[in-house]
Order: sequence, then structure tokens, then C-alpha cells
Amino acid sequence: MYVEIVIITIYWVAVFVSSQGTKTVAGLSSMGLIVGTLIPGALLVVLGFVPPSQYGSGNALSYVVLIGGGMGVVGLLIPYLFLRFRKPGWKTEVPQEALA
Repeated sequence: MYVEIVIITIYWVAVFVSSQGTKTVAGLSSMGLIVGTLIPGALLVVLGFVPPSQYGSGNALSYVVLIGGGMGVVGLLIPYLFLRFRKPGWKTEVPQEALA
């Protein structure tokens, strides 16, 4: 019973917010992006540099290098591969007015 009440309440709150207009929905979406994605992501990156007690080597520097290397692969190599092997249809033409 409790789950149904929570679901119905969330549904009607969402209906109320969406009835207030697109500016309210856009503001709520932006706030949700920051609170739900960016802050937890930054927290995970920071916590990734804290070596766990189960790390076998015991050397904190090697752990930070391992995490930093992994972030480099995920953060730099994968986007580069997408850029390098993109399809011609993915490229967008820049108007000449924008270059001036």
C-alpha cells in the first residue's frame, strides 16, 4: 500500500510541475542534472583517489597512478576514438557567419 501511495504522489507532483510550463520543467531538469549526476560523479572521482584498505600493494602512489590511468583511458581515449572514426553524417557544417 505504501509503494502505491508514493508512486501516485510522485505522479501527481510531476503532473503539477509540468502544468506550470516549460520554464519550470527546464529548471527542474537542470537542477536534477546537477544534483543527480554532476555532484555524485565528482564525488566518485574524488573518492576514487582514496586507496582502499584491501589494495594489496600498500603503495598509495601506485593506486593513484592506476586510477589516473584508467580515467585517462576512459576520459581521453574513448572520446578520441569516437571523433576519429565518426561517420560523415555526424559532422555538422559551420555557417560562414559564425566564423567571422
